[in-house]
Amino acid sequence: MWYPFIINSFFVSYGRGVTEITGLCQLITAGISPYNSSGSTNELIGTEVCRESLEDLTAYSAIVLSVLFAIVNLILAKFAKRKKSVILMTLLLSTIGGVTTNLVPDPYSALSLFMTFLITIIGVGIVFSYYVDLYPTSYR
Repeated sequence: MWYPFIINSFFVSYGRGVTEITGLCQLITAGISPYNSSGSTNELIGTEVCRESLEDLTAYSAIVLSVLFAIVNLILAKFAKRKKSVILMTLLLSTIGGVTTNLVPDPYSALSLFMTFLITIIGVGIVFSYYVDLYPTSYR
């Protein structure tokens, strides 16, 4: 749900020329902060800015993320018998991506680590398969 907002803020701020960042959070907040007409960051306007359009790169990154998740799901399907190992690896990879997202100074590296952080979504299917194993259909 928040993916388009975060990615759009990323591309808006990067399009403004904000490249010196201390992490993805700063880049996102630079994309949603209202600026005056000169584009100066020192003089903020007191009104909120509502963006009615998405950057083209936001849609393209959503497509890339969907393809990436499809590929990762196909790879994980090969290891369906090892549920515990697969869920631990996806959660470990997601944790590493989430922790390092805000530590990397390069914007595109931070964006790719943020996409890695979203791999937690794939682990939800494995958790549901544990539920099916614990409570067979006759008990539900």
